[in-house]
Amino acid sequence: MNAYTDEQDRSNSPQLKQSRFYSFGNELWGTIQDVFGKSKVYWLFNNLSKFAQTFNEALEISGKSEYEIPI
Repeated sequence: MNAYTDEQDRSNSPQLKQSRFYSFGNELWGTIQDVFGKSKVYWLFNNLSKFAQTFNEALEISGKSEYEIPI
């Protein structure tokens, strides 16, 4: 996990404010929060086996089912 772009010299300050993994996770959890609210996100922390199903439901509701996780 790093905040450098592929083209960037590592001796300079990082150009990215967050790592790419952070941004990817933000998209996943943010999709669920936008559709179901933060209480569902907190519930999922204790029920991770339901993550893919819940994420896919959020995508379907938001009209972006082409990004569903194959289960």
